[in-house]
Formats: sequence, C-alpha cells, structure tokens
Amino acid sequence: STNGNVDPHVHVERHTRVRQPAGPGRKDPTPYWAGAQFPPRGSTTPAPAPPKGPPMQPSTTYTQLTTIDRGPRDPATVPLIAIHTYECPRESGERALRSRASYQQASGTGSYTVLVSADGKSLRANDDNYTPCASLETGDRLGFHLSFLAYAADSRETWLRYDAQLREAARICAVWCRNHGHQVRRLSVADVQGRRARGFCSHGDISAAFRESTHTDPGPHFPWDMFLRYVREALNPTPSPEEDVMAADLNTRIKVAD
Repeated sequence: STNGNVDPHVHVERHTRVRQPAGPGRKDPTPYWAGAQFPPRGSTTPAPAPPKGPPMQPSTTYTQLTTIDRGPRDPATVPLIAIHTYECPRESGERALRSRASYQQASGTGSYTVLVSADGKSLRANDDNYTPCASLETGDRLGFHLSFLAYAADSRETWLRYDAQLREAARICAVWCRNHGHQVRRLSVADVQGRRARGFCSHGDISAAFRESTHTDPGPHFPWDMFLRYVREALNPTPSPEEDVMAADLNTRIKVAD
C-alpha cells in the first residue's frame, strides 16, 4: 500500500474544456467504463512483458526482398542513414517500384534498403538486418540506404514539387532515428570516415570518405534543410486541429495517488 496505508487508487474527473470545481461544468465520466467488470478482490494484473528482439523496422508500402546483398548484420551497429537517387525519372506507383527493384535483382547491379517513388509510396528491398549493395563495401556495411526514384541533377525546385516523396522518406528515416539513436543532422565527411557519429549522409559523402566509388548523389540541390525538417516532424508529430478539439472537449484528468 502507499500514501499512508491507503491502497493504490485512481481519481477520474471529466470537465468541459478546462478543469473547474464541483458544479455544472463537470461531466459524468462513468459512461466511459459502462459494462466494465471489477477484477476479483485481491487480484492483480501483471504489467505486460517488454517486447523481445530488435526494434521493429520501418514499415513500407510494398516489400520485394532481393538476394543482392552482403549478408546479415546487426542493425544496432549501423551509424549512417545514406540518401541516394536511383538515376531514373520521377516514377510513381507499385509497378515503378517493383520494376526498379527487379532490374537491380536481374542485372546484379546493386540494391537498396528502401526505394521511394514520386507519389510517396515505398518498397523494401532489404531488411534492416541485411547489408545492401548500394555504395560499395565499406559504405554498404555502415548504412541504411534509402533511394529516391529521381536524378541527382534535379533542381531544388523539382525536389520540392515532390513533397509526398520527401515526407515518406522522412517518415522511414525517423523510425531509424528512433530505433537506433541517429541524430537528425547531416554528417561531415570526417564524421562518416570516423564511423562513430550517427546521422545522415549522401552517397557522395560516402564516396569522398572511403574513395570506393565516384557517385555524388543525391546531388548538390537536394533540399537537406526541408528533408531533415520533415524527419524532425515525423519524430515529434503535432496534433491535428481536430485532435486538439477532441482532447479539449474530453479533458479528462486522471490523478494517481502518491
């Protein structure tokens, strides 16, 4: 027992928008537990066990796993979130994503962790615990590799026209940040070389760091400022106006005795 030998208990109040003293502004909270049964006297409900195993990997619209990979790895050891362009037109939809993944599989030319199409759909080609073939050996092993169906030569204005594509990629990257502690910032080439800092980089940064590739995607006009802003928003979503109104209307206060 707690609080001077008073058994643990809960106080529930329901108010109209703001808390107010007893009177007509208070609402009856009992309809919310109508039909609920009391547990047997003296019984306790154990807390749910924490989930076992690694964190859940980001969800994607589609999945088409490839065999073009470098084998298994521990996602917790991956410090980089690497951004790429596929070097193709801004294509949309399931067919485009599957076609691009199938080409890489059939040609053996590489693979990514996730592909994102122009209309904001995504396809997983490698599970997070497998190393893709996206930037040659060192960069492959160090990164989760996300590729936009786009060209590295695209202008900033072109990138910003495809807001759904940026937001879907940001949502996926936010889950990696949440699961594995990546900072929402673009790393320097020195950071990438050091292999310890956790954050975002480009394929071009990996090329400069390890000199195993000459690729420079996603190009000089990729809107890092807007993209990382979207990642932060996905990590800390703002309630919609409708959710704010619902919360204010309910405004239930639960007090747990110390």
